[in-house]
Amino acid sequence: MQEALTTNPTTIEFREVPAPEVGDNEVLLQVKRFGICGSDIHIFHGKHKYMTFPVVQGHEGSGTVAKFG
Repeated sequence: MQEALTTNPTTIEFREVPAPEVGDNEVLLQVKRFGICGSDIHIFHGKHKYMTFPVVQGHEGSGTVAKFG
């Protein structure tokens, strides 16, 4: 699966990573759409005071259940 890792301000690296294992009472989502919010923009520009790098951003996505535990 693809991962977008913000390594430093204004730098995003796209890389291939293994899909996570699904534990009991967990689901794996296949992301279909993804949104960007104001916090993501601040992080990208290095202006979010509570964020450290590297970070995988995002918390506004939607998709379908690919696997469940």
